[in-house]
Amino acid sequence: MNKKEVEKLDMKSMNILTEKTKKLSELFPNVIVESEKGIKIDFELLKQEISSDIVEGGKERYQLTWPGKKEAILEANRQTNRTLRPDIKKSVNFETTNNLYIEGDNLEVLKIIQESYLNSINVIYIDPPYNTGSDFIYNDKFSINKNEELTNSGQIDSNGNQLIANYSSLGRFHSNWISMIYPRLKLARNLLTEDGLIFISIDDNELYNLKKVCDEIFGEHNFICNFIRKTSFGEKTAKPNINKHQDYILCYAKMIDVIQAKDTINGEAKEFESYSNPDNDPNGDWTKDSYLIKIDTGRYGYARYPIHNPYLNITHYPPVYYDENNRKQWHYVEETFRQMEKNGQVVYYKNKEDYVGEYSFFIKKYKKDIDKKNNNISTLCFDDNNYVNAIGTRDIINAFNENEFSNSYPKPVNLIRKIIQYSTWKNKEAIIMDFFSGSGTTAEAIMRENAVDGGNRKFILVQLPEINGKSKYKTICDIGEERIRRVAKKIKEETNANIDYGFRVYRVDSSNMKDIYYEPSKLDQKQLDILETNIKEDRTSEDLLVQVMLNLGLTLDLNIEEKNMLNNKVYFIEKNSLVACFDNKIDIDILDEICKIKPLKIVFRENSFNSDSEKINAYERIRRLSPKTGISVI
Repeated sequence: MNKKEVEKLDMKSMNILTEKTKKLSELFPNVIVESEKGIKIDFELLKQEISSDIVEGGKERYQLTWPGKKEAILEANRQTNRTLRPDIKKSVNFETTNNLYIEGDNLEVLKIIQESYLNSINVIYIDPPYNTGSDFIYNDKFSINKNEELTNSGQIDSNGNQLIANYSSLGRFHSNWISMIYPRLKLARNLLTEDGLIFISIDDNELYNLKKVCDEIFGEHNFICNFIRKTSFGEKTAKPNINKHQDYILCYAKMIDVIQAKDTINGEAKEFESYSNPDNDPNGDWTKDSYLIKIDTGRYGYARYPIHNPYLNITHYPPVYYDENNRKQWHYVEETFRQMEKNGQVVYYKNKEDYVGEYSFFIKKYKKDIDKKNNNISTLCFDDNNYVNAIGTRDIINAFNENEFSNSYPKPVNLIRKIIQYSTWKNKEAIIMDFFSGSGTTAEAIMRENAVDGGNRKFILVQLPEINGKSKYKTICDIGEERIRRVAKKIKEETNANIDYGFRVYRVDSSNMKDIYYEPSKLDQKQLDILETNIKEDRTSEDLLVQVMLNLGLTLDLNIEEKNMLNNKVYFIEKNSLVACFDNKIDIDILDEICKIKPLKIVFRENSFNSDSEKINAYERIRRLSPKTGISVI
């Protein structure tokens, strides 16, 4: 077998630009713009979308723009060679859980997981910084030297991720915030399924800018609604004497037509307590239907036929009202009513004593005929005291059984649970992502909802490990992870529900691969020794496995089984989806056992064999025993 047939894995994130060019209207809704002659494609903006450099240009048009927009688009398109490393000690039930908690800059994370989770996330909920004038925001192009003072102040975290306080006095106050959120939402959209939904909490400061950003990224036609949430109650210190008691949750669809066709989002199930079947009607449960309906002047007289009770010899007509604003007629036109009579849906009383009121009949309304079994969702569904900030604070205090979080304002668990109910009522296997996860409210909400309805919803939480100076927990990630552990224990004690209580922890880090690009004239013996392997010395086999999984587009929740075979550590991912061994020396005889399961892919280290001839023999052996198996090296 020729060595050229062996794939050399490119250990970088997927090339988003190449993926986007497949379906313009689907992947680039923002290039569909208004013009004097109607809807057209903005080719200049399209050039920017598929360019790795800033493209100059410009006609005037109706569109969202701000200082730094082209750089924000470029940032979304820019590849990363960073990776995720597993932290098994922080994890709970690492081998079996499907839940993920990722520590790191969410922009990097969204790039890293693009290929593995493309079109795979059902629901995204995020609660980004509100940009109130002093919040720390991610500053993706902010270059600063790491030092103790900045770390302690929270401007950069312990891993060197940079934050800045976006003060309202800055000239680019709004532009900084939009430049931060824009690339993250562009990448997030790629991850949503066709019937995927995104919910974004925001307040007045950036509501209108966020709406414009979302209209551009998701398409204005995919806007669903703006929920109003009550945040507090009572008198507040306010200028100019206005108490602000609300913020907002913007909701967008990936593809609104698919959402509508699949009935993806829906309210609570309707209550049918008034329905029963006392007469054993073969049509099932029923209740009494209205027989009168108010009409406008234009329809007056349309349904004013006689209805005759044959048992009591009484003929009924709709009431005659001389007040034009209060005219009524029968609920159904005569043709429909006569058919209902034939079907036994109209019941006439046989004795005058059996009914009260003017009319001696009633119409059955069958439960089976009601197409819509759920109530519509009101945009004011979060306007009561169950969803205020104080409830969110109480939730986290209850989770830790201590009061050190009294000054924090996470979103209430009930708020996220309600969103989950509305958006996953048909799909209890949904994957839900929160890439501004804070104290981990979303994880608690998902576990509590699963415990109630037996669902198997999975979460992917992402949080920058910001320095936390308000409690004994060093970073926000420490708080979130500990909250999930504690809440999981409480839910299990309270309900004994058979759900997934674990989570795998990963953290963003530099690539596992060395930078081996040296000029030949500058190579010394020390550098030549380094070049014997292109993998960093501090990286484990588990680190390499995760990066390979991401590179191959495998999700991080797949079952991982580790086996010892002839003194080699071999990983089996989801039985035969991937088999990997990263030992420095491989016993070629293990290939016979590996090939018995016909793996889709086998990955080795490039220097795992004693010689090129042994490597070629291994490739030939795999090809003979399992011809359809792909072979890669790192």
